[in-house]
Amino acid sequence: MASSNTGLHSRRGTSNGSSSSNPSGETPVVILRVQDLSCQNLKSRGIFDYSDPFVIVSSLG
Repeated sequence: MASSNTGLHSRRGTSNGSSSSNPSGETPVVILRVQDLSCQNLKSRGIFDYSDPFVIVSSLG
């Protein structure tokens, strides 16, 4: 299975070109997009022996 979207990409934009600091004190919104490229030997856990794979992601900071 091939994917045209490989590697890690980051996009950050600010209206005035300033650094990523947030003077308002609000927690910034961060969007992380994860693409599962391959899975093997998944156990069926749902009804009719079908289940959707999932990933648990944690972040410190």
